Amino acid sequence: MTNCPARTTMATDLIAKHTAPQQGDPNTPSAIAARPFAAQHPGLVLINRKQLLQKVPLSERTILDMEKRGEFPRRFAISARHVAWDLQEVDQWIQRRRQTAGQLQAPGTDLRTK
Repeated sequence: MTNCPARTTMATDLIAKHTAPQQGDPNTPSAIAARPFAAQHPGLVLINRKQLLQKVPLSERTILDMEKRGEFPRRFAISARHVAWDLQEVDQWIQRRRQTAGQLQAPGTDLRTK
């Protein structure tokens, strides 16, 4: 049996038709990228700087320094002029701090004996 170019082309076309994303397929990479950010990340809640500072009683400078050291969740740009934090990451950070609170030295205390 010899290879027939027409038969090979028809088979290739048939395979491509059934494996290629269909027009309007919501799961193609371009369709996923075109979705709003919230639709791409269901359940994700973002908080802005004001909301973060109400939740975490640290100064903006302290938070920035901690972010740079990798000790606090990183902010990310949601537009050219606005940044946000993932609320779940911030809540997890607070929970970790709460669990290690007994291991941290309270401000203004000196554990050395005088």
